[in-house]
Amino acid sequence: MIHVKSDALRGTELRFNELKRATAGRSKTLSDVLEVLGEKDLITRRTEEAAPIAAYCRLSEKGETLLDHLEEVSAWAVEWMDGVDDPDDRFPRFE
Repeated sequence: MIHVKSDALRGTELRFNELKRATAGRSKTLSDVLEVLGEKDLITRRTEEAAPIAAYCRLSEKGETLLDHLEEVSAWAVEWMDGVDDPDDRFPRFE
């Protein structure tokens, strides 16, 4: 499972390795998740062919709007469900 503060991509574009450092997942797991998110049009991916090759990810407009709803659900869970930690306390903002 990949754990990342939900807004790591909000308003920014990150390289694959930056996302990898912001998660507790393996490269293969992150790659698989990013592929699915891309297929669902939740992220956009861009590749620079200059050496070394770099892949960049950014939330799509659709992904940004979904993130707003996920944050509302997360806040609700922190308030109303026992044993749910505030993700802001667990995963500091990746910058």
